[in-house]
Amino acid sequence: FFRATRVVRASQPRFLVMICFGCFVLGCTIVPLSVDDGNVSLERCDVACMAAPWLFSMGFVITFSALFSKIWRINKIFHHSQFR
Repeated sequence: FFRATRVVRASQPRFLVMICFGCFVLGCTIVPLSVDDGNVSLERCDVACMAAPWLFSMGFVITFSALFSKIWRINKIFHHSQFR
């Protein structure tokens, strides 16, 4: 709603959305970890066991790549020769 305001532009909403999405994927790791072999077949347990590390890894990479990109961008802005 306030996309054109200076504060919203300075917060870099694209990176914030990436961080939120990465945290969501990290949170989705709980779902395959809750699968029990008493409730589902062994094949589904195997799929759940393979999905948990992938979801965790992808969520971590998405979240921290956005954080590192945001920090790199801020670093480039503050270390630009025009500001010295």
